[in-house]
Amino acid sequence: MSRRPCDAWILDNFYQSRCTAPDMTGSVRPNALAALTRALKAGLIAVGLTGGSVGAYWGAIQYQGNFHAVEEGAFYRSAQLGKNELRQVVHDHQIRAILNLRGAHPGQRWYDDELAVSKALGVAHYDYGLSAHRLVTDGQIGDLLGIIRNAPKPLLVHCKSGADRAGLVSALYSFAIERKSKDEADAQLSLIYGHFPYLTSGTKAMDDSFWAFVGSTDRRNTKLE
Repeated sequence: MSRRPCDAWILDNFYQSRCTAPDMTGSVRPNALAALTRALKAGLIAVGLTGGSVGAYWGAIQYQGNFHAVEEGAFYRSAQLGKNELRQVVHDHQIRAILNLRGAHPGQRWYDDELAVSKALGVAHYDYGLSAHRLVTDGQIGDLLGIIRNAPKPLLVHCKSGADRAGLVSALYSFAIERKSKDEADAQLSLIYGHFPYLTSGTKAMDDSFWAFVGSTDRRNTKLE
């Protein structure tokens, strides 16, 4: 998977530091070992800075609820909102339906509050649990797109952080329903929204799920031609 332009800046120092290690094909000299040690230290520092930058940005967007319009007046995405934040978002954007990608969790405060706000404001509520670390099948994607097509609009889709699962469903909406290009739709899965599928993150499953769906869609369209 190629890096998106908006993601590239945060990784450049890390990759550059890895490329600065000296050529070790000849005899190993003390100065070469020192240079390698410096390069490795630089790589570790770059990784630390990368992690710190991502963490600071992620914290900022979480504090703001990671709320964004995918299609103004029709489809919005967010992190898990508190009951007062949710009530305000429903009022400000005339939300008529909520799709919760964390699954039903009766008895947990965040879930009970969300149901209470939805009921009080007459908002339709849907639960469809996904994992950000597991491939989403074409069957599951079909279920999700069916919910999205049939739900009253505007629709708010959320997961816990608003970065990964909500990013995947937003990308699917952009590609399959708005008919945007695959690259435009893929932008919904980016660092702008806190999605970081690099290094040891397991959330690359969301990117893989989107591109697998794009591939199967392309194959179906080719057969119809």
